Amino acid sequence: MKKILSALTISVLIIMSAFPAFAVTAETKGSDFTYSKMPNGNLKITGYNGLDTVISVPQTYNNRKVTVIKSLDVFSKAKVTTIKIYKNIKRIGNTNVSKLNGLKTIKVSANNLWYSSVDGVLYNKIKTKLLACPVKRTAVTIPKTVTDISSNAFKNCSSIKSISVPTSVKNIGSYAFYNTGLTKVTLPKNIKSIGNYAFGAYEMESKPEYNSSFVISSSKNSVGHAYAKSNGLKFNKLILIQAIAHRGDYIDAIPDTLQALDQAKEKGYKYSEFDIWETYSGDLFVFHDSNLKYQCNVDKSILSINMSNYKKYPLKVNNMTAYMPTVEQLVSKAASYNIQLYLHLKNSSISSNGAKKLYSILKKYNMTNKVRVFSSHQNILPLLKKANLHTGFLFVIFKTEKELMNAVDIAYKNRCEFLITNNYAYSLNENVVNYSHEKNIDIGSYRINSVKKAKNLIKLNADFYISNESLSL
Repeated sequence: MKKILSALTISVLIIMSAFPAFAVTAETKGSDFTYSKMPNGNLKITGYNGLDTVISVPQTYNNRKVTVIKSLDVFSKAKVTTIKIYKNIKRIGNTNVSKLNGLKTIKVSANNLWYSSVDGVLYNKIKTKLLACPVKRTAVTIPKTVTDISSNAFKNCSSIKSISVPTSVKNIGSYAFYNTGLTKVTLPKNIKSIGNYAFGAYEMESKPEYNSSFVISSSKNSVGHAYAKSNGLKFNKLILIQAIAHRGDYIDAIPDTLQALDQAKEKGYKYSEFDIWETYSGDLFVFHDSNLKYQCNVDKSILSINMSNYKKYPLKVNNMTAYMPTVEQLVSKAASYNIQLYLHLKNSSISSNGAKKLYSILKKYNMTNKVRVFSSHQNILPLLKKANLHTGFLFVIFKTEKELMNAVDIAYKNRCEFLITNNYAYSLNENVVNYSHEKNIDIGSYRINSVKKAKNLIKLNADFYISNESLSL
């Protein structure tokens, strides 16, 4: 009998260990909470009287659904380290957790339709709003989906010493980074609003004051510039535009080769564009033309190249010789150089396996977030996006503002992150740039080979330019 009981005990322990901690941790007692009844009969949490450090918000109490939390600071009297929110919670009245001095993480059930969490930070479901960062967090990466950082979101996060605000962010609420460990911040030029005491403000004798030594870096005449100026903070003027080397830097190298990438690295480029093809064999190569005739002196389609024959066709241009790189070779070297790539997919079609293979290569070298893939063929954009690639649209021929606006709509419809216009900088105007930014799409031009053209793009608040020359701005 004892042997049977021991076996049963072991079996139970094994079964319990198979479930995630989120599921098996005992829930906080429902009676530890105080509630108010809402008109629909459901309950709102209005207080907490318990002593648990891990709080699991109840799903029901006395046979009534618990669907609302009045405010997360109702848990401030307890020494809370973790708050668990299940699928039932539809609304949190106030997400300010700045008084929860021991809070390390907020966990939200994947089945919740209204909220989500990433690395312990609270967001709305689709992660466009960053709602609350636990006070004890030491580092946070803000997703590029975020457009709004809520008031008080990072308030009292004194251990956060640096933060990267992505270009997707448009609005930052009052007290958002109040009393943090930040001494400086770089802000995107397209931010639309910054609330009171959002940056550079600290608690001084029980009242908020600005620290005159806090440094805000942004572009001139941006909202970040205005915020620094009006609150007596130091301001560092930045030219917030990406300079992208066209086909690498090929003054002393053949374009679209590893040597051109070497040159880009030597010139100090952080971004470089290259052309790529998927061939009939399903292999991925770096090359510009559809035929090898110009660079290899062989009348042969690039699509017929494969891993077994590509070294038979060395590139020979202007008394220089090089080999056609594979995409993996390019990505590997770019990763070692910490250069971010813009890959122009030249095919008018690409296989599903080809798109997946490209993503697999990027993942292998931890470059999935450092490579953007673009095409002028809008029919393949959904396939690239389906493969989890960061995608953009190249708009080739246009004459009017309306055509450019339509290109922005195409990019938006296909969930592209950027739009490249093929013409001179003067073809863009402020209306098009602003419309693109409203759609959360970066925009820029290539063939920008003069300082005058680049400065015009800067004036328009564009995001990047692609050039064959290293321009001194």
